[in-house]
Amino acid sequence: MSYRMACDRSELIAAVAVLAGSDPPEVDDCEPGEPVSVLHLHGTDDEVIGYDGGSFAVSFPGAEETVERWADRAGCAEAAIEAAPLDLDSGLDGAETTVRLYDRCDDGAMVQLDTIEGGSHIPALTHEVVGTQVLDWLLAQSR
Repeated sequence: MSYRMACDRSELIAAVAVLAGSDPPEVDDCEPGEPVSVLHLHGTDDEVIGYDGGSFAVSFPGAEETVERWADRAGCAEAAIEAAPLDLDSGLDGAETTVRLYDRCDDGAMVQLDTIEGGSHIPALTHEVVGTQVLDWLLAQSR
């Protein structure tokens, strides 16, 4: 739903945070008029919306392809950089989450993929992650 809103109402949506979602099946199914910042969190062991994509009635792209599409839509000029790993899932030991960040995008947009290694469809995200880190990230995105 977040991606659909970002596709259709980009003039109103500066940023979205998505947990275990996917982009529309075809890249041309989404043509936002404004750059939208995206924070995409996805577990590699997700059996509902596969990290590498999959299909229900139609095929859908995986997390990496989805984020690359949004980086392209946001006009990100450079390849992603790898940031320091994070400990987002309290059900997994250590800093299990890799961070891929596109930060040189049009109008100050930012696109980020947080890959939760071993994470499921509903990872055990702590209140600090959802209530602070994700919210702070969203609030920092503006046009």
